[in-house]
Amino acid sequence: LLKRPTSYEQKITNLCLKYNLPFLYTGDGRLLIGYKNPDFVDEKDKIIIEVFLNYFKIRDYGNIENYKFQRSKHFNEYGYKTIFINENDLSDKNWEEICLSKINLFLNNAVRGL
Repeated sequence: LLKRPTSYEQKITNLCLKYNLPFLYTGDGRLLIGYKNPDFVDEKDKIIIEVFLNYFKIRDYGNIENYKFQRSKHFNEYGYKTIFINENDLSDKNWEEICLSKINLFLNNAVRGL
């Protein structure tokens, strides 16, 4: 079995705590949306964060873009928007800024109703 949260999920958990972001960790299976388990959820604004390793998505979906398309399409059917954060984002020396930029873009759009 995989250890949960993963080290990358833990980084996002710490980031959310540090910057008071509205996401709760759910990657341990506590929440299913249409039989799929998102890693992090903001229920108020209906935004999901998916944290992933490229290797497994290429292996299972053929490529990263196919994974993102299928996953976002699934969650979108339930009214959720999806933010994707991968190993490259989290391994970068400026990972906090990269992740915050992705998250804040979505949060700002959600507040404006986009």
